[in-house]
Amino acid sequence: MKLGAAILETILAIPILGAMIILFSFWLLLPVEIALGIIGIIMSKKAKTKKTGHIFQIITGCLAWIPIVGWIMHIITAVILWIGWKND
Repeated sequence: MKLGAAILETILAIPILGAMIILFSFWLLLPVEIALGIIGIIMSKKAKTKKTGHIFQIITGCLAWIPIVGWIMHIITAVILWIGWKND
């Protein structure tokens, strides 16, 4: 789950590409991102792994509608998810 979330966050962190994906989905990808974060937390709890990346994913999904803040949050969340995936 963390690998998929990390790939998604990395794609959304690419400045023009990520913005186009979000805009063309009419921001519907952000609630999907929140749902994936919740599912990730549930799966992490069952697997007894760290939930930090998924918590950041939920926060990012809530704040990503703000242009510059969203971009920065996608970068931070992608890095945290990649590190979490590597360490799990």
